Amino acid sequence: MDNPSLKTCDNDSYRVLWNKCGTLKLMKTSKRPTKSFAATMPAQPAISPLERLREWQGMAEGAYSANTLRAQKADGAIFQAFCERRGESFLPADPMTIRAFIENEMKSGCH
Repeated sequence: MDNPSLKTCDNDSYRVLWNKCGTLKLMKTSKRPTKSFAATMPAQPAISPLERLREWQGMAEGAYSANTLRAQKADGAIFQAFCERRGESFLPADPMTIRAFIENEMKSGCH
């Protein structure tokens, strides 16, 4: 590896080598991260789905047209009504509930 004609760039699991001609070569290494990134981050408080939705809404402010926002609100209301008829939670929605909703919409011709 100590070849002066090679440039190296290491990450956690691969060593990238470029030779003088610019040929790229990946080599598997045994290098393991010594410290997890997650371990360096402070613990985050649990955020409810509604709080996450409000956070997203704040970040997306002004990113969508009025018509898009109306359509999203209408679609959300349709999904909520579907879930309530079935006695299921709409936030957070179970993946099987979402699948059942999409299948229901496809059968009813609303797609």
